[in-house]
Amino acid sequence: MADLDAIEKDWKADFLTNVAIGKRHKVTEAYVRKVAKKFGWQRGAAVTPPAPPPPPREYLRRSAPDTGGMNDRALSQDLIRRMLDELDTVTAHVGELEELIELETHDDRDNRRRAAMLKAVSLPVRTNTLKMLIASLAESQPEGKKGKKELLQEAAVVAGKGKFKSSAPPLRAVG
Repeated sequence: MADLDAIEKDWKADFLTNVAIGKRHKVTEAYVRKVAKKFGWQRGAAVTPPAPPPPPREYLRRSAPDTGGMNDRALSQDLIRRMLDELDTVTAHVGELEELIELETHDDRDNRRRAAMLKAVSLPVRTNTLKMLIASLAESQPEGKKGKKELLQEAAVVAGKGKFKSSAPPLRAVG
C-alpha cells in the first residue's frame, strides 16, 4: 500500500508533477489525483503531521492477562471480573464523568451528543450491564445451585437403583 503521508508531502511541496509523484511512490497518476481530491489537499499548503504512534505498553493501564494454561471458563470469568471492576470505577466517578461530558459538549449546536454520552454513564445502563455480567458469570460457573425439583428427581433416581428397585415385567408366554 502506498505511503499517503509521503505522497501528501510531495503533493503539497508543489515541486513534482502528478506523474512524477506516482512514479516515485509506485502508484498511478490517477491514484495521486484521487487521493488528493478525497483528502482535499491543496498545492503549496502546509503538510499535516502524521498520526502519533501508539503509547508504549508500560503506559497502558493494565497489561493483558497471561492466558497460558487457562481454559475458556477461566478466561470468561477473568474477563467478567475485569468488566465488573471497570463498572465499579465508572460508578464511583459518575459525577466527575458527567461534569466532563458537560464541559466537552457545552458549545455543541444540539444536545444529541451530550444526551448520548450521559446515557452511556446513566444508572439504567450501568444496572443493565451489571445484570448481564452477573448472568454471564452464573453461566460460566460449573453448576449452579439446584432447585427443589432437580433435587427430588435426583433422589428418585438414586432410590430406584438400590435394594427397592422395580423388577422386570413378567414375560408373556405365547401359547
